Amino acid sequence: LLERDPSERWSTPVVTDRVHDLAYHFHAARDRRGFAYQLTSAELAFHAYASEDAIEFLKRAEESLPAETSETARYRLFERFATAHSRMRNFDIALQYYAEADRCAPSRLARAQTLLGVARCYSAQGRFSDATRNYDAVLQQLGRERPGALGAFLAVPSLAASVFVVPIGWRRKTEHNRVALMEQEVYAEMANYLFDRDEPAIEYVYAVYKMATSGIRTGSRERASRGLTYLAAHLGQAAFPAVAKHLVKRASKISEDRMDPEAEAFFLASSATVKANCREVTEADRLFREAQPLMKRTGAHSFATMMAHMHRHLLAVTGSSSAEYQQAQEVLHYAQQTGDLRYQFYGHYDMASALSRAGELSSAIRKIEQAQACLGKERMLVSEAIFLATHGYVLLQESEYQRAQQV
Repeated sequence: LLERDPSERWSTPVVTDRVHDLAYHFHAARDRRGFAYQLTSAELAFHAYASEDAIEFLKRAEESLPAETSETARYRLFERFATAHSRMRNFDIALQYYAEADRCAPSRLARAQTLLGVARCYSAQGRFSDATRNYDAVLQQLGRERPGALGAFLAVPSLAASVFVVPIGWRRKTEHNRVALMEQEVYAEMANYLFDRDEPAIEYVYAVYKMATSGIRTGSRERASRGLTYLAAHLGQAAFPAVAKHLVKRASKISEDRMDPEAEAFFLASSATVKANCREVTEADRLFREAQPLMKRTGAHSFATMMAHMHRHLLAVTGSSSAEYQQAQEVLHYAQQTGDLRYQFYGHYDMASALSRAGELSSAIRKIEQAQACLGKERMLVSEAIFLATHGYVLLQESEYQRAQQV
C-alpha cells in the first residue's frame, strides 16, 4: 500500500481492525517498526474523513519514521498530514506540510496533487490571485493549460455539446482517469470565484463546462454525476431552471446508490440550489440542511460557506427574519474560522438584511459598515453588486430614499 501512487484518490487501504490494534501495540511498545501500521491506520481514517484521528496516527508515524523510508511513503505521510489539517482549517500548518510533500513528490501527478492542496488553502482564505496561480500550476503539471478569453469562447460550444448531445462516456471506461479527476477539481474550485472576479465572463463559463466534461472523462459515475449537478447549480443561478432540472435528473440516473461523503455533499448542495431556483423551496431547504455538515466534514470549506450563504438567500424570502439571521450568523462564523474575507463580507451583509427585516435598523447599518471593511484589493463584482442592493434595502427601511437611490 505505502509504495502505491498516493495521488491516486481511488486507492483504498485494506480495511481491518487488526491494523489499528497493531498500530496501538507498536506505539505503546515504542517500537519503530510500527511506522507502517501507523501510516496505514492514518490512511483508513483519512479516507473516512476522520481528520482528527488521521492527524493523531500521522503524528505517531512521523515520530517513528525510519531513515530508509522511500520518497513515495514520505510523500504520502506529508500530503495526508497537509490535507487533514486543511480539512480542519489549520491552513498555516497545512501549507508547511504541503511544502514538505512537494520536496519529495515522486511524480508530476503527485506534485499536481500537492499544488491542488495549496490552491485550496488559498481559495478557502479568499486569496484568489494566489489560488489561481497554483491552480494554473496544477494544470501545467498535468500537461494542460487554461485558455484565455478567446480560446475559452471558441471551446465552450464543443464542451456544451459534450454535455448535452454526446452520450455520457463513463460506460465505456475501464480505468479511472486521474488527470481528468484533477482537472475537474481545479475547475470546480475556480468556478466558485471566477464569476466574481474582474475577468472576462467567458472564462467562468468555460470553467463550469470544463468541470462537467472532466467529470465525465474520469470514468467515475460519482464524478460524472457531480459534474452535471454542479453545472446544473450554475445554470440555475443563471436563470436556466428547466435546463438545470434536466441535468439533475440525468445525474441522478448515473450516480452510485452509495456515494462517498464528498460526492454526496456536492450532489445535495447542487440539487438544493437548483430546487431553490425552481421555486421548490421546502425541498431546497431540506437539501441545504443535509449538505452543510457533509461539506464541512469533507473539508470543502469554500463550497460549504457558499451553500450556507445561498441558504440564507432562500430564507430571506421564505423564512422568518430570525431564521434568516441565524443562517447569516452561520455564514459569518464559518467564514471567520477559515479567514475568508469574501465570505465574511457575505456574512455581515447577510446579517444586515435579516436585521433590517426585523426592524433593528441601527444594528443593520453597523453590519453594512462591517461588510464594507471586509472589502480588500481584489474586486468582487457580483458580490459587491448584491451588497449594494442590500445596502439600498436597509436605507429604504430607514426612509433614507435619496441615499438609497444613489446606492
